[in-house]
Amino acid sequence: MIDDDALLLTELERETRTLRARNDEAARQVDMLTRTAAEEQEALRIAANKVDSLRAQLEELHRRRRAAKNAALLEQKRMQTAQAHVAQVFCSPARLSPRS
Repeated sequence: MIDDDALLLTELERETRTLRARNDEAARQVDMLTRTAAEEQEALRIAANKVDSLRAQLEELHRRRRAAKNAALLEQKRMQTAQAHVAQVFCSPARLSPRS
């Protein structure tokens, strides 16, 4: 009976060492995966910030482009009005009639 108990105890000690080794390995893997996940979360945060920054820059470029387009259209309208005025002044019938 003592030999059986000793054999059982030896077997339980061996199984305990095996389970402890597996547990330690699993803990190392969890630690490694936790660090990897934290690094990837940081990379995603940086990428999301970059996207936000680029989106803001794009919106600013669109705003400036619209402002430049509107200014160009306004200037074009002013030029056409000025040209029409000059044409009216220089090509008026009173201006074209011969002077005596």
